[in-house]
Amino acid sequence: MGENTGRYLLSFSAGALMLNESLTVARVYCDFRDWEATRQYVLENNSIQAAAESSLKRYTAEVVGRLRMLTDDEIGFLADASAADQKLAIWVAICRRYTFIGEFAEDVLRQKFLLHDYALTYEDYDRFVAQKMFWHEELEELTELTQKKLRSVIFKMLGGADLVNDAGLISMVFPSAELLRLFDGAEPGSTARFLPTFEGGA
Repeated sequence: MGENTGRYLLSFSAGALMLNESLTVARVYCDFRDWEATRQYVLENNSIQAAAESSLKRYTAEVVGRLRMLTDDEIGFLADASAADQKLAIWVAICRRYTFIGEFAEDVLRQKFLLHDYALTYEDYDRFVAQKMFWHEELEELTELTQKKLRSVIFKMLGGADLVNDAGLISMVFPSAELLRLFDGAEPGSTARFLPTFEGGA
């Protein structure tokens, strides 16, 4: 893919896949069809059952930020899809929200899968970051502790979405035809590029 030279948004350390929280917020949004009303409702009712008010605000902001990357039809699909499709839909929303994660998914996760190289390691991630530092000085500005935190969160997301198993091996996924139809929109293959699947071609 072409090199992205805009600054990466790297504020994804608040939680990992957040499946249950995302589904809750998606269903609230389906009632309101308005993000500000959705956010207010979730905060006032602690819909995501956060343990502390600070966590409630942080997690709500994170989930809303991700789900805003989806169309109303995609959110409607997410709210009622199969468990497997729900996880994949949230992963795609994350990849759209965070270009850094999307590029890692496309350049490393999917490419290794297509090459039948199924072991995804921290070293793969570190090499990816080292390559991106040439264009993205914001990566160099992160402390070593923050770098490790972001890496850990991404690998937890991958596990939560069932894209990588407990042994660190990439798992082929089978997104439904409806997910691909809705999420690809006018760009066929735009969803599959984030996933270890043969759908959408190489």
